[in-house]
Amino acid sequence: MSIDPTSCSQSETEVTITYQSSVMEESVSADATSTSGSLINLQREDVRLVDLPKRLIKVGEVIGKGGMGVVRIAHQHLPERDVAVKRLHIAKARLARALLDEAMIMGGLEHPNIVPVHFVRLTEDNSPEVVMKYIQGSSWNDLLDKKPQLDDELLQAIDVMRSVCRAVEFAHSRGVIHRDIKPHNVMLGRFGEVYLMDWGIAVRTSNIENVPDGLVGTPGYLAPEMLSGIATDVTFQTDIFLLGATLHAVLTGERRHRANNVVAALDAAGKSEPYQYGPEVPPALAELTNRACAKNPDDRPASATDFRITLEKYLSLREAYMVRDRGIEKVRDFKELISKRQRDQPNGILIRQRFAEARFGLEQALQMAPDCDGVIPELQQLLRVMTQWLVNNKHLDEAEHLLLSMPENDDDLNALVVARKSEAAREAAELDYLKKVAPAFDPNVNAIGRYIFGAIIIGVVAITVTTVIIYDTLFPAEISPTRLMFSTGSVALIICVALIVIRRWLFSTNLGSRLGHTIVLGFCAAPLFAIACIKAGYPGNVVMIGNTLFVALAMAAAYPVIQSGRLAAVFAVANVLIVSVYPEWSHNGFMLSTAFAAVCIVYDWTIRASRVKS
Repeated sequence: MSIDPTSCSQSETEVTITYQSSVMEESVSADATSTSGSLINLQREDVRLVDLPKRLIKVGEVIGKGGMGVVRIAHQHLPERDVAVKRLHIAKARLARALLDEAMIMGGLEHPNIVPVHFVRLTEDNSPEVVMKYIQGSSWNDLLDKKPQLDDELLQAIDVMRSVCRAVEFAHSRGVIHRDIKPHNVMLGRFGEVYLMDWGIAVRTSNIENVPDGLVGTPGYLAPEMLSGIATDVTFQTDIFLLGATLHAVLTGERRHRANNVVAALDAAGKSEPYQYGPEVPPALAELTNRACAKNPDDRPASATDFRITLEKYLSLREAYMVRDRGIEKVRDFKELISKRQRDQPNGILIRQRFAEARFGLEQALQMAPDCDGVIPELQQLLRVMTQWLVNNKHLDEAEHLLLSMPENDDDLNALVVARKSEAAREAAELDYLKKVAPAFDPNVNAIGRYIFGAIIIGVVAITVTTVIIYDTLFPAEISPTRLMFSTGSVALIICVALIVIRRWLFSTNLGSRLGHTIVLGFCAAPLFAIACIKAGYPGNVVMIGNTLFVALAMAAAYPVIQSGRLAAVFAVANVLIVSVYPEWSHNGFMLSTAFAAVCIVYDWTIRASRVKS
């Protein structure tokens, strides 16, 4: 080879110089090279292969076995490297066709997470032999060790799942369905490589009509549509189910269809019921797994890409999910507490505290990740329960404030708060009115006037009764209406004079005014009735019966100002009934009724009033 340096570009000159320098270095050590046993003999102007071994690949020990073949480690001389060689167990045409199909599918899927196929050749017995990259590592299933992956182990497992998803995504983009995704078929290299292996039952969608029917796959991971054994029933969604079943094994350490035998596993695959995960499993991953393993393919994630994006979303939002999950747990505690304490106890301090903790957790999760799944419904429910509790305990301003904080409008609860606020406004107006009129009916305001008036009444009645008893003893005679007119008129006059004297104290409230007028009218009615009876010619016992009824009416009208008024009224009516049977009792009945009424008035104004006040 001759090159004119003057006719070359700068870059070509650099390459030429470098090449010439190499040749010169090789020529210096030509003898050493030729005797070193190398496969390459370099001369000054050419490169040629010498002493090429008859066998470029030296096959070694078995490193794995599959359903139709065995994998051995081998050493390739050109280029010098270790490779894996897959051969058939038995040389059969059907198995040979399957191995070639697997090699063609794998070879056509050049992806970092799919094992590269270097070449395919025939052995001495005309059986196919697939030479592929040798993976130094371990089966993912062995690393999982049938244990639930938690914390950091879970994060590492999700990272592996992401790589598996990428391999499936690429395969789907080339129209290939794997049909046997599971932890056993995932290899992890020593340097972090992840490979989806065993494409032996994979099919191309472009040729799926020609795939023989038959049940294939792993019973513990099968999608329900695979049970028919009809190849055309399998779709890309089948691989989505298998991804979900693989994630299930990561989360639980168990096969998706856990059973003691193949028949039971197939039966579980046909049902494909949702799995109830424990609290140690993140809800987002539990939801993704159940959705991917849905019986209806249409209910699964749309693609392996969607499955992977959900995993990546969980990783990016993991901290927010952890905060959310703690918040949801606080919501449960709050609901349990509030179900036991519907009424406000010690100002609801504990309820408010639990509510604040739950709300803080959920809102913090939203701040960390505005699209954090499941937070908005939980927050809505939390605010609704607390608002309902506030309404029930008449904390309506707080309830109205919480309504404004709800992520979604709640028309029913809003109407309830408005109705309760209207009701509270009416109650407040009534209370305000009562506060205004309360002083006018406060018995404590005119207590002194009542005490004086009560003492006068009891004194006058006592003196009158005593006088009448003495008079009737000294001068026994029939009681005439005229005598009753003077006796009852004298008492009424004294009561009226006393009322005028103490009016400043007694009439200072509506209560005292009503009481005073009721009693005075009762006393004044007696002499007026006596005058009427004189004019009508009625005897004295009729006057006394009428006066007893006046006592009953006056005391009944005085209730509830005088709490014992009803008792005094009943006593007076009872005396009237006795007189109707025993007319001679009219005088005694009237005297007793008047005296008892006076005692009731004094009792109410003194002893009962002091007890109520205390």
